[in-house]
Amino acid sequence: MLSPAKLNLVLRIGGLRFDGYHTLESLMLPVTWGDEISLRFRKSRINKISLSTRGLNIPPSKNLAFRAAEEFSRAFGKKFELKIELKKRIPTGAGLGGGSGNAAVVLSTLAKIHKIPLNVKLLKVARNLGADVAVFLYQQACWCTGVGEVCRPVNLPQLWFVILLSRKTPTPTPLAYRALDKARGRFASKWPLPGMPDYLKGRDWSIPRLENDFEEVVLKLKPRLRAVRSALTASGALAVSMSGSGSSFFGVYANSKSSHRAARQLRAKGFEAISCSSLSSWTK
Repeated sequence: MLSPAKLNLVLRIGGLRFDGYHTLESLMLPVTWGDEISLRFRKSRINKISLSTRGLNIPPSKNLAFRAAEEFSRAFGKKFELKIELKKRIPTGAGLGGGSGNAAVVLSTLAKIHKIPLNVKLLKVARNLGADVAVFLYQQACWCTGVGEVCRPVNLPQLWFVILLSRKTPTPTPLAYRALDKARGRFASKWPLPGMPDYLKGRDWSIPRLENDFEEVVLKLKPRLRAVRSALTASGALAVSMSGSGSSFFGVYANSKSSHRAARQLRAKGFEAISCSSLSSWTK
């Protein structure tokens, strides 16, 4: 079972403050690349949840996939034996939502087994795990608001991407938020949010100029990332942006052939380049 990366195509992230949280607006969509997660389920009178990982060295209690199984059991009063095997590909501090996607796979699979629909209670469990876990439960592109947990599905054509990973230059989310607030100074709490852009409301869709409010401040924090962005622009991408709060960047391409060609060229230059596409449903 595949848990794809989340390309967080941030069109506008505001520095608004509400009860200690930032309010944001962003377009998020799953893509055909990410961590690999397999689940083995058996009925049981007591919980037996285990996790084995490759490429990740943290205690199970700190892993979102493991915690998702625990939270589902607690919320819905279900007992089971669940073996989780995770092959980690998405780096931490990349702005791609790998942990959130894995948690959503666990939640959606357990919900399907127990015939629980995507309802308010399931979304609340997702929100308790993390602000951007909920978007993966929708299995399609969404316009997200609040702190990322309020999701409105939107219809988009298939899009082709190249993601450039920067494993040696991670960007912790709290660091990026602090830098954004500092850059905006005393006006940070009143930064306006423009709402859903018009091109997401109509039938005719073309690749827009992408905006990510984090990008400028993160590039100042991590100047080495400028070379990553420049490489994508030079590869023929129609649009380039940072994903989420960084440090990954992605380019949007005209078709599959263009994205695969660009990925090959970028790998030849020493970049870790992933060619992938968007998809409306990623639970196979």
